[in-house]
Amino acid sequence: MEEKDKLKDFIRQHRSDFEETSWDKNKVWNNLEDKLFEQQLHSGEKKIIPLYRKTWIRVAAAAIIIGIAVFIGNSMIKEKPVNQICSIQGVPAQFCSQVSSYEESLFQKYSKLDKQKLKQVQIPDDVLKEIEFNNPEQQRLLKDLKNNPQNQNIQDAILEYYKAKLKLINKIEESVNKKNTTKNETNTYI
Repeated sequence: MEEKDKLKDFIRQHRSDFEETSWDKNKVWNNLEDKLFEQQLHSGEKKIIPLYRKTWIRVAAAAIIIGIAVFIGNSMIKEKPVNQICSIQGVPAQFCSQVSSYEESLFQKYSKLDKQKLKQVQIPDDVLKEIEFNNPEQQRLLKDLKNNPQNQNIQDAILEYYKAKLKLINKIEESVNKKNTTKNETNTYI
């Protein structure tokens, strides 16, 4: 009982110290760390250097994390192909806008295709090469257009090529979706 009385007396005498509300938790924590550090230093234990107190280490760690995030982000972004047709001098503006529209649609559709699912559907490699950008047929048409940018037949052939390519990608999408629906229906019956 004597211990309790001493404690109560101590608390009564230092009541204002206990009720102090404006204490800085960082200052308290740093004081505790300093005391622990001094105890370890005097006791002969291994010395612990708190690296998180050093500002340059925090900055370096943040820079490394940001660098890794940027690298991963850039590796995941698919590069949009450059519209080479519109850069040819003498190509009509209306034709260029039509080609840009087709290329935008093709790029969106092509980038949505899942390469793993394409392998499951077993689409031949030559068909997959045909839907890629800058394939040999597209390069041949581009070369013809460079030689004669005002030729309406070449322009029509390019537009027909893009339409066919868009249809092909749509058919591939349908095949992939059909395969996935069939697979999902099979799984529900199992």
